[in-house]
Amino acid sequence: MRVLLIYSNQRRDLFAAPPIGLCSVAGAAASAGHEVRVLDLCFRNRVRSNIEEAISKFSPGVVGISIRNIDNLNLLYPVNYLSETREIVDVVRTATNAPIVLGGAGASLMPAEILEYHRADFIVVSDGEVSFVQLLAALDRGVNPQPIPGVGMMRNGRPSLVPPTFAQPFTYGSHVGRWVDLAPYRRLGSSYPIQTKRGCTHSCIYCLYSSRLEGTRLRLRPPADVVEEMDEAVRRYRVSSFEFVDSVFNEPTDHCVELLEEVIRRPWKVTLAATSLTPGNLDPNMLDLMWRTGFRSFSMSPESAHAGDTGFPVGYRAERRLRA
Repeated sequence: MRVLLIYSNQRRDLFAAPPIGLCSVAGAAASAGHEVRVLDLCFRNRVRSNIEEAISKFSPGVVGISIRNIDNLNLLYPVNYLSETREIVDVVRTATNAPIVLGGAGASLMPAEILEYHRADFIVVSDGEVSFVQLLAALDRGVNPQPIPGVGMMRNGRPSLVPPTFAQPFTYGSHVGRWVDLAPYRRLGSSYPIQTKRGCTHSCIYCLYSSRLEGTRLRLRPPADVVEEMDEAVRRYRVSSFEFVDSVFNEPTDHCVELLEEVIRRPWKVTLAATSLTPGNLDPNMLDLMWRTGFRSFSMSPESAHAGDTGFPVGYRAERRLRA
């Protein structure tokens, strides 16, 4: 089956990030024998004509649309992006009779509302590599896809979703460079995104990663597999900086250390960053290893040093490690 995957994100500021999830799904669908094309709209100026041209040339049997952000996360100047994504769905609907499948982190946050608002045929939430491929197989055979975990559709005028299981092993690399042009992202200063695990054992009240996106059980990607993807990116696409986008990069410690030591053994030198760490195990040895591996920056929420997350009394070891 021919599958067109559209990355709907058109933000060219802090939200201009290569579509790591969509690329993982593209790779999984291609491995299952489907012919896959990716249309990245982030740097396109003629969205309607770009979509129409891609559909006309490729004639997809299914069109997937990835929704990254619902809004701009700014309470002072709020901007809702869903009207843009619904316009994309409308353009696709007029250009082809192929089923439209929504996915992406934004779609997983409020799937029923997103599905109903966009008037799409299906929605895939959380891990898409398995459920989307199962949906493609069902559509290809003409059978009912209703029992597939993580897949939703409209039934009797109402959205119906089979909850995801969060049970699949995390074995799919994104290999972003195979699917999208990295050059415009580099010009904005974006690094190559890469993920070493899925799931989060924390229960921060402000975060939906564990409850909606990845589950509470850690699913670890083999460190050698992660570094092989990095090696491919360095050699084939001249990537010099990577950003680990795990929910918590430095948990569990042994997995993190094994990964960093594998990077050190490679002949190339790169700059590393991470979007999220916990201060719970950032002792001097870990920080030294991260520096030698190529880390020059990382983000960390101060509230993650709370005793409920680290297991240490507040103001004692957590505070000492933050100072390190």
